[in-house]
This record gives sequence, structure tokens and C-alpha cells, in this order.
Amino acid sequence: MNVLVYSGSEVAPNSLAHALTSLRSVLFPHFTVQPISQSALLTQPWKTSCILLVLPQIQSAEHGFVSTASRHIREYVETGGKFMVFGAGASVRSRLGFGSDLTGLTIGLEEARPLALPLTFFDNMTKRYVTFDLSEDNLEERNQEGSPIIVSLVSDEGTIPTHVYQTNSRKLVGFEGLSSVSILARHADNDNSVSCLAMKIDNGILALLNPNIEYPLNQEPVSSLLSSVDVESSETSRRRFLRGVLRKLDLDLPDNDTPAVGSRPLPQFLTCTPRHSTIVSKIVNTLSQSQSLSLTGENLKVLQDAEDKFHFHPFQSEESVKLLALSGRAETQDHGEISNWQPKHILVCEDGMLPERQMTPLFNFKLYFEALRSAREQERLKDREEDSWGIGEALLYGEVVTSTQTMLAK
Repeated sequence: MNVLVYSGSEVAPNSLAHALTSLRSVLFPHFTVQPISQSALLTQPWKTSCILLVLPQIQSAEHGFVSTASRHIREYVETGGKFMVFGAGASVRSRLGFGSDLTGLTIGLEEARPLALPLTFFDNMTKRYVTFDLSEDNLEERNQEGSPIIVSLVSDEGTIPTHVYQTNSRKLVGFEGLSSVSILARHADNDNSVSCLAMKIDNGILALLNPNIEYPLNQEPVSSLLSSVDVESSETSRRRFLRGVLRKLDLDLPDNDTPAVGSRPLPQFLTCTPRHSTIVSKIVNTLSQSQSLSLTGENLKVLQDAEDKFHFHPFQSEESVKLLALSGRAETQDHGEISNWQPKHILVCEDGMLPERQMTPLFNFKLYFEALRSAREQERLKDREEDSWGIGEALLYGEVVTSTQTMLAK
């Protein structure tokens, strides 16, 4: 499943960059973290594979998040999606002003275009609205000018991430005491105000993080503000807190804050669409006829080029089973030298066989080939001749490859 971070022009570039880095450092290898543009959010079927949509801090707080993406985000949350906002300032209101929620309107005569609207949510349990526009209520008195500061938080479990960065001067107002709200953390100062919360919105969850928890503390612009403290210890606490928030949103993560496994390349799967199950065999036969492909053992073929050495294994062979077992063990995932990341292993799935779902948690082969078949039928594409196949009907997939790894060409 994907964690998608909105990258439209409405968000602050620094917050976007740090959100991607921090989420990847916490979620790898359990989830993929990718940016999603406004265009993709409006036109692509991203909702089916998205477990969490993230909004970095917005550029301008005066009118909140005003975008043509607002309606799509609201519909995603109302139908069961999870939505998290960094650097959030928000208020709970009993009613909206005119024009604040006209999400069904379009403008334009020759070509209807979606209207850019403020992002709002309606909580059916309390019959109140959540808005992100600026009001006098959600301005922070101690930081009226909006200069970056360091704040301390106390989580609901009593853990204290001693230092957290905050660039905005806004607060979360009106959420205290609502039955649909779970308080995740408070500011560890005299006012004890809410700093982080999760709120049920119909079938979905809205998570609001008032401080900029996405900013690492051991990098600028934060590290220079923490010269007199243990930066690395504070950074560990920040990561642990962010991890706890994600687990509160039902992302399945280990309890402990163990470092992510390394990026050693994993076995790749050579597959094809099940309805043309001979494609893989034809590919292997073509490679076998090449002078660069030699036999070095029973059922083992080796392809050597200038960069890499590829070992081919039948998918159900004993060697393949061992490789798959080893690939899931943290001790085998060391960083090491690139020169030691040889050979690269390819598991050959002949006769239309596909890997089981747990072997590739980040990719669903069955769903991919079903979508490809549906798209070909919709476009009325004819089946290729016996010795050829359509684009995408042969697929070589690996969850981790090196940046220098060569691909197999026809």
C-alpha cells in the first residue's frame, strides 16, 4: 500500500521535502511513500492503493487549503480514507460562511473545470465543521509573528519528544471534549493546549499535527536552534513519536523503533499475463540462445554483462525458496559495498504462475494483470501473434534494485 504526500503548489516546498524524508525513514520497508501531484490526484485512480494521504504545511494560512483537490480529498476521507496534515491550524465550527462548501460547482462554458474551494470536513457525530482558514481563535499568542520556534510535547502515553519544530502561529481550536476526537499530544507548557489529534470523519480518520513534526532535528533549519541539547536523542524521540501517530492511524508497524533494513537488492520476478502463459518460456529460450548466457549448474542460468551478473532460477526450485526466505531477514539486508551486491537473482515464473501476495507486499501481480486485460479490452486491442506480446504483458519486477542495475532488453 502507498502513503501519498500531496505535492501541489499549495504546500510549502520545505515541508514537502521533509515530510517525504521523515515518512520514508519511519515506514520503509513496510509501505511506499510517494508524492502525488494535483493533476494525478484529480485524474488518477490513486484511492484504491492509498492507505494514507498526507498534506504538508500549506503556503498561506489566511484562507486555509484552497484547491481543486479539496473535493477529492474530502470524498476520500468520508469513504474510509486516512488523511494527515503537518503544521495544521484548524477550528471546529457549527456553520460555514457562504461559498465555503460549494464542492459540486464547476466554472467555465466551453469546458467545465473543477472549482478551487477551501478544504472542509463535516463531522456527522457532532454536527460540526472542521475548517483550516485563519481566524482569531486559532492564532497562537506566544508566537503571533510566526517565527520558527522549538516546542515540547507530551503524548497521550506520557512520552515527551523534548524538542519539536514549529513554523506556524496557529492552533487547533474547539476539538477539546468532542466524542469523535482522540487527543494524541499536548503542548508541554502552561496552557496544555492540544497539539496533535485524530478525529473520525464518517468512515475515515483526520489526523491534525499542529507542530512541524516532519522536520528532522539533526538537520537545518532546526539543528542550529538546538546547539545546547542532545540533538540525536531528541531526533530519536521525534521519530518514535511520529511512528506512534502512524500506528494510531492503524498503519501496521512494529512496536519497536528498529532501524529500517538496508537497501540490498532483492530477488526479481519474471512473470507474464496468465492468459498468455508461454511468454516467459519464450523469453527464457531467447536468452538461452544468446552466447552471453551459460549453464553453471542444474537448472541455473547466468547472464553476465558489464555491470551485473544475473542468476536465473525456476520459481518453485529449492534455491528460489531459500532466496525468498533470506530476503525477509534483516541481517541479510546490510548496506555493504555495491561491488558485493552480486549476483542479482531472477525467479522465473513459467506457465502463467504468479508470486503469492505476501512475497511482494508492495505490488499485486494479479491486480496488475487484471487491470491490463481490462484496459486492452476497453481499447479493443487484438491479441498479438504467437511469438509476440503486448506492452506490459511480460513483467520483470523487483521491490529493491540498485541505482546502477541494468535491465534486460529484448
